[in-house]
This record gives sequence, structure tokens and C-alpha cells, in this order.
Amino acid sequence: EQAQYIQDWIGTFEDALFSPDYTNSDGIRYDEYINLNSFTDFIIINELSKNADGYKLSSYLHKDRDSNGGKLVAGPIWDFDQSYGISLVCSNDIPTGWTYLQNQDGCEDLESMPLWWQEMMEDPLFQNHLKCRWENFRTSFLHQDSIIQWIESDTALISNAIARNFTVWDDFIGEEIWYEPDPVPETYAEEISSLQSWIIDRLNWMDANLPGTCTAVRIEEQFNAGDNVKIFPNPTREMLYIQAERFVSVDLIGSDGRILLRSPLKEIDLSHIDTGAYFVRIDTGIGQVTKKLIKY
Repeated sequence: EQAQYIQDWIGTFEDALFSPDYTNSDGIRYDEYINLNSFTDFIIINELSKNADGYKLSSYLHKDRDSNGGKLVAGPIWDFDQSYGISLVCSNDIPTGWTYLQNQDGCEDLESMPLWWQEMMEDPLFQNHLKCRWENFRTSFLHQDSIIQWIESDTALISNAIARNFTVWDDFIGEEIWYEPDPVPETYAEEISSLQSWIIDRLNWMDANLPGTCTAVRIEEQFNAGDNVKIFPNPTREMLYIQAERFVSVDLIGSDGRILLRSPLKEIDLSHIDTGAYFVRIDTGIGQVTKKLIKY
């Protein structure tokens, strides 16, 4: 009974998705059946990483109960062993081109690739929502500075573990393991540098090629005041920048609740602040927004 229910439900959703106007015989548009943010975010993370397995063999979906909205959700997301430029499979090493098309050399196995993604990416409303999500994220945690500093922070954090790892397992740095592009980095530092360079190239390519415009878009969840306030880079070593349409002041708050500094500026020098976790409280004039910050 459950299997028949979900089969019928998916069939109704697909009737809408694959119709010329994206609407089924019940007059319901396909995006009314899905958690739209989850589907656009699923594309963003798989395209940013150019994940060779991202849409086909390694995809999970789940449907919320009707009492909880009843929508189809893309995710949880997983499986990134052929991503971020470290694999020749489906030209993952080349930071250009769309993975959802699966049109790279040696990657034409569309029989294992749901055609949902190609169809959604032809829909102007979906494109616009995707564009808004991308532009929103690029000013915060997908800002280039945020990504690069996060990588550097985590590399420093696990530095001792890296050494311990190779006392137990063979040191395979500099060796080809499985379909890596040439040249294979000779050191761990070169691996990190290669990763950072690839991500920067991928970000720039997606900025220039992502379709859609962030206007007149059907928004599933209305943004509140906090969604328009961004802090970056995060983690940060020295400078912190705040993006907010409305801005009065900002407080840096320690884990014990003490206000460590207050500033009327959107650019704050934190070089004199100890490493650790903090809260950044922004006064917008119409309310307060609090963000978590890591200083390293």
C-alpha cells in the first residue's frame, strides 16, 4: 500500500514536471510538490563540486508526511570521492561544464540519470530561484574568502592527525590511486593548493554561466530580516565584513555572553581577538540578527 502510494504520487509529480507548461491535469505546477530550496541546493553542491556521481547512483530523496507539508525533499546528500577536481571520471578534473547534463566524454550513462534535473533546469522559474540561492550563498559561506579560509583552518586543525595517519597507513601522497588527473600532487601542501585553485576556477565559471535572474522568482520560503544579513569570511583570521541592507551597529560576544567589542562599522579588525567561537550580533534598526563566528 505504501509502495503504491508513493508510486502514484511520484507519477502525479512527473506528469506536471514533463508537461509543456509544467502543470498536470489537476492544475498543479511541479514545484508545488517539492521542497524547492532542497532541489536548488542539491544542484548547487553537486555542481560546485562537479560530483561525477551526484545525480544518479548516489542520490537520496525523501518525502515529508502530509502533516508536515507533504513535499519531496532532495537529500540527504553524500558520496564525494569523485569531486572537487580529483577524478578523471566525467571530466571532474576540468572546472568547466555542467554535471547535470552528463554530456562529458565517457559519461553518457543517462539510463542511470533521472531526467528531472535537465527538465527543471529548462524552467525559468526554477532557474531564477537557483540564481537567487547562488547569489545569496556567494555573499556568505560560499564567498571565496570564506571557503579558502575554512580549508586553511581545517588543514591546520588536522595537521597532527595527518602525521599520525601516515604512521599507521602507507604514505600514498604523490601516487595515483584511482583515475586521478596528472600531475598528481607530490606533497600534502600541493594537494591543498590544487584543491583551492580548482574551487576558485569552478566558482568563477559558475558565476559566469549559471542561468536565470534573481527577479520575479517564486520563493518557497520568504526571507526574514536575518536572511539578508551576511558575515564573511567565516572562519576568519583578521578582518570580518558585514553585509546588511539595514545596519546600525555590531557586537562581538564571547561564549560567556560578554560583549567584547561594539562597532558602528561594517568592517572590523579582529586580529587582536583570541582564537575561538564567538557570536556576532547585528543591530539592523528593525531587529537584531545573531550569527556564529569562528576566529582562528
